[in-house]
Amino acid sequence: MTNQEIRQKSAISAEAKTILDVASQKLNISTRSYMRAVKVARTIADLESSPGIEAAHITEALQYRAHHAV
Repeated sequence: MTNQEIRQKSAISAEAKTILDVASQKLNISTRSYMRAVKVARTIADLESSPGIEAAHITEALQYRAHHAV
């Protein structure tokens, strides 16, 4: 999937996008890491049978990123 396809099919809420955008600026996240966080959040949302990515899914995905970076 391309980044554009991921964005179109993610169904990310406005609140979740804001959280991700702020985190990407503060943590200096690359585009690749940004998209990886969206993919992880989509997987978390799927496991919860959620139709869209919500703020909790993004924050959980970002926590996994922080643990992975250590």
